[in-house]
Amino acid sequence: MKYHPSAGVRMHLIIISDVNKPKHYTTDYYMQNLVVRRGQEFVMQVTFNRPLDTTTETV
Repeated sequence: MKYHPSAGVRMHLIIISDVNKPKHYTTDYYMQNLVVRRGQEFVMQVTFNRPLDTTTETV
């Protein structure tokens, strides 16, 4: 499938709470939003609606 370079890019973002909560000691926080600690890494999955052209685009 070909995409026009100027076409809008949409993305779907998944914050992987099962991995992030234990690493940030927030498993006892009962909320839908992710709570992370400042300065610590967190894991997320990003899916775009078209292939990424690494010669002209960066993430």
